[in-house]
Amino acid sequence: HLYHGLLGAEFIVGAGTAVLAARPGAAFTRFAGNLAGVDVPSPHDTVVSSTPLASWARCPFAYFNQRLLGVDPVDDPEALLEMSPLTRGSLVHEILERFLAEVLVRPPERQPAPAQPWTDDDHARIRAIATEVCGEYEAQGVTGRPVFWRRDRAQIIALADRFLHEDATERARWHLRPVAAEYAFGVDPDGAPPVEVTLPSGRTLSFRGSADRIDERADGSFVVVDYKTGSTRGYEKLTPDAPDRGRTRLQLVVYAFAARARVGDPAARVRSEYWFVSERGGFARRCDDGGGVVATRVIGTLCAIVAGIERGLFTPHPIEDWGPFVTCPWCDPDGLGVSELRRQWERKRADPAVAPYADLVEPLDDAVAS
Repeated sequence: HLYHGLLGAEFIVGAGTAVLAARPGAAFTRFAGNLAGVDVPSPHDTVVSSTPLASWARCPFAYFNQRLLGVDPVDDPEALLEMSPLTRGSLVHEILERFLAEVLVRPPERQPAPAQPWTDDDHARIRAIATEVCGEYEAQGVTGRPVFWRRDRAQIIALADRFLHEDATERARWHLRPVAAEYAFGVDPDGAPPVEVTLPSGRTLSFRGSADRIDERADGSFVVVDYKTGSTRGYEKLTPDAPDRGRTRLQLVVYAFAARARVGDPAARVRSEYWFVSERGGFARRCDDGGGVVATRVIGTLCAIVAGIERGLFTPHPIEDWGPFVTCPWCDPDGLGVSELRRQWERKRADPAVAPYADLVEPLDDAVAS
C-alpha cells in the first residue's frame, strides 16, 4: 500500500509540475484551454442567442466555464449592501416592458402619435408600474439593505418618469411609433420562430432572443432598441459602421435580422440602437447604420467565433482593468488582478492556434495603441 501510495503521489506531483511548466510558456496546450480534438458542442447544433457567442469573443475561457461546464459566480443576496447592477437592469427593463405592452393593446386612437407627448395619465401609470415592480423585487430580497434601497427605489421611479419625457423627444425627432415590446423570437414554440442567419460557408445559425422594442418610422423603416441601464463605459468606441466593439457586441445586427423577419421583408430598412436609459448613461444612443456592410462584418465575426469553438479554442483572454470591479470572474476569481495571466496571454497569442482569435479581438496595432 505504501508503494502504491508513493507512486500515486509521484504521479500527482509530476502532473502538477507539467501544468506549472506549460502555462507560462508560448505553446497553447491543454493546460491553457486547448481542447482540439475534443467533441465540443457546436453553435450550429442548437438554437443560440448572441450573448454566449459574444462572451466567447470576449473570453473563450469564460465561455467554456459558463456555457459548457455550467460554472457561474455565486452571489449571496444577504451579503449585498446594494442592489446589483444586473438586478437593477432587469427591474428597469420590466417596468418599461409592462408600460409599453399596455400602450400597444390600446385602440390606435389612444396610442400617441410621433409628435404627441405622453399624457399626465401616462406618467402616472408608469410611476404606478414602477412602484409595483419595485415592490415585487423587494419581496424577493434582491434589493439590498433598506437604507440603500429607499434611495434606489426613489431613483428608479423618477427614472421611469423621465423616460417618458426622453421618449417623447425621440419619437418627435425621428417620427416614431412603437409597434412591439420585448419582441421574442425562437423562445416560445407558439411564438416567432428562430432567426436564421446564413454564413458564407452555407451553414446556418439559428438565433433566439428578445428585442426590447421595435419602432416604425413614418417612411416605413424600423428602429430596434436595446435598453441599457448602466453607463456608456465600454461603448464609447461604437460607431454606426462598427457597432460590435472588438467583435463582442452582436445583438444589434441579430435584432435587425429579427425585425426584418417579423415583417417578412429581408430588405426592410432597419436601424438598431443601444439606448442608455439611465442617469449615468445620459439617455445617450449608440447605433448601427442598418446597412449591409455592418451585417457582413458581423457575419464574418460569427464565422470566426463558430470556427474557434469547434476547434476547441478556450484560451483565457484577460483584460487588465485598474478599476474596483472584476471584469471576468473566471480569469480573476480571487479579485487580485490578472497581470500574470495577461503576460501568459501575450506569450501565447502568436501560437498558430490562437493567432486567428487574437487578430480578431485584439489586433497588435490596437494592443500597442492602448
